[in-house]
Amino acid sequence: MACDYIKKLEIDKENNKITGYIADGNMTPLSYRKCEMYKWKETFEEKYASLIRSIISRNASVFR
Repeated sequence: MACDYIKKLEIDKENNKITGYIADGNMTPLSYRKCEMYKWKETFEEKYASLIRSIISRNASVFR
């Protein structure tokens, strides 16, 4: 089972963005890349709620 590693989260409420440095656990060596998470969500509240839900449930699809 694959897992993603998040090195750093940047939460920017003013610009409606949540970004993170993410690496795929299946690839070695780990290579982190900056990705915007939940681009398809419209409001910041939806993005933030999805992030918290993903962390609690250990969901790996945070940036897809």
